[in-house]
Amino acid sequence: MFGGTHTRTNFVRFRSTMRRNSLSLTIAKPKKRIGMKKFTLTLLLIFGTVSALFAQQSVREDIFAFLKREGYVPTFDEDRDILFKVQGINYYAIIKEVADMDYAYVEVSANFTADVPYDKLLAISNDQNRDKFVCKCSAERDGEDNCFKVAMEFITNNRTNTEYQMAHALRLLPGWIEKFKEELD
Repeated sequence: MFGGTHTRTNFVRFRSTMRRNSLSLTIAKPKKRIGMKKFTLTLLLIFGTVSALFAQQSVREDIFAFLKREGYVPTFDEDRDILFKVQGINYYAIIKEVADMDYAYVEVSANFTADVPYDKLLAISNDQNRDKFVCKCSAERDGEDNCFKVAMEFITNNRTNTEYQMAHALRLLPGWIEKFKEELD
């Protein structure tokens, strides 16, 4: 055997020397790969962080593409939230990264101002929330204005779930908003 053999602990190499015209045997121990272990660990840690960012970007892109396919005209606002209209009402899809996880939190909401006392808005919100498990109605003050928000929240990490939840939100939210507005009268 002149090619060399490999064992688990030692490398055996044959080499020819020009001076003596003979073969010599060299036994060398394998090189330590501590640096490779550190490099691999570093890559895994970086990949986890980057994958969470890509998950958020991917969810944002999935929602944007879904809305376009469904015939809406989505745009990005200054915070990179997605703005779109349904039946003349502005909706927002707000995507937030969940720290150290591979999924994103999504809130689809519509915000309104109302010439109704804050206490009444709060009572209507509480009443609406008793009957709903997926929808969240809330009342808040914005300076002098009394505002209310109707929203649906979900967590997602893949396109199929994102599209299913968005279709669900687009089906349910307009009815909830109408019911809330009826209570204002």
